[in-house]
Amino acid sequence: MSKSNRDEADSEINRKPVVFNDETLPVISCKEIVQKDPVHSVNASVQTKFEVQLADATCQSIKRKEREIQVDFGEKPVNDDIDIDMNRFNKFLGRIEPIVLHYLDENLEREILVWDFREQDSLIARILERQDLHRDSVTSLQWIREPKLSKKKFILVSTSQDGKILLWNPLPSKNNLKLTDAYFVATKGGSSKSSGKPMGVTSVTFNNEDSETFIFGCDSGHLYKGSLNSVSSVQSREEGLADMSVQPKNPITMSYQSHDSPIYSVSFSPFNRHLFLTSAHDGQIRIYSQLFPNFGRCFAPAQGAIFTCRWSPSRPLVLAAGSEHGGTLIYDLEPQEGTSDSLLPSIPVQELPSSDKRSSIIALEFNDKTPNILACGDSAGAVMIWKLAERFTTAQNDEIENLQILAKSLGDS
Repeated sequence: MSKSNRDEADSEINRKPVVFNDETLPVISCKEIVQKDPVHSVNASVQTKFEVQLADATCQSIKRKEREIQVDFGEKPVNDDIDIDMNRFNKFLGRIEPIVLHYLDENLEREILVWDFREQDSLIARILERQDLHRDSVTSLQWIREPKLSKKKFILVSTSQDGKILLWNPLPSKNNLKLTDAYFVATKGGSSKSSGKPMGVTSVTFNNEDSETFIFGCDSGHLYKGSLNSVSSVQSREEGLADMSVQPKNPITMSYQSHDSPIYSVSFSPFNRHLFLTSAHDGQIRIYSQLFPNFGRCFAPAQGAIFTCRWSPSRPLVLAAGSEHGGTLIYDLEPQEGTSDSLLPSIPVQELPSSDKRSSIIALEFNDKTPNILACGDSAGAVMIWKLAERFTTAQNDEIENLQILAKSLGDS
């Protein structure tokens, strides 16, 4: 074909409307949000050079600069547009970036810092009592409501490879992040040399209905239930424990069937007090009931390690997991018509890619207030914001009942 003929063909293609039939959900790259000027459009969240019908589209968004725009057709439109003031957002990022980088440059190993970016002096707390510092890498941080004194108050929970689960007062006096409670997980049995050594804690999740009960996973693959009411003493001579301002306790009240490799994530169901998820380096996603020691269901998507997992805050039978090789995996456990209630789908109903083929999804979170928003972070440092289709956010009429059936069936597994 001559050059002129090719140009005419290309021109003809560009004049035709582009139709998208895949069901991949759209994503907004945070890098693009920060670096690009805001886009103004009356009927869509972004502008596009393509001719796209909007009547039946849930949303449209730019995934990455070099990729096509994807639209989810066949769903009812949802009036839940995200309004981002880009000028304020860019000013905010410009203000906090040098602050955060300053402290990162200090290489603060095992340190915990609390910022309030509404304040001019945004660093409001750090650990001043150095004997309370973690002695190894901090593996997770999360806010929970104060379970003992006032449920209106939040406290900060940290876990570490040093075997400690620590609770901190996040609004201290004199900028001191004060330790309020401490727990220590030690190895048991074996030789006297190994017994009492710290067992690295990698993740923790707290029960929504019983805020003093929590599940935690370890880098050894062990899985335990703990209680903030524990009064068990710690049997360990680990250096530094005796010097802490709060003496650590042994939190363990029950043990569960272990994974074969480090556990990366645990997550309690927001709709059932007994169900929780785990994911691990062995590539498995498991569903447990806290009432039974063995797991009840297991998914192995063959996508390498599963670094994170979360239940949906709006669909009781939907969960998401971040994989080493396959991006973000979404499962819908709602029994399909014509199948047994005990037969759960074993493959994901949706796969959302990472920013590039070499990156793993290492973190993800649903938005509790806007449940159709899912944020995913990958090992390349990119954060993707996905807007989920309505079928992943609107609960079915019998979904809670089916979740209860699932919970009861785990005891028979």
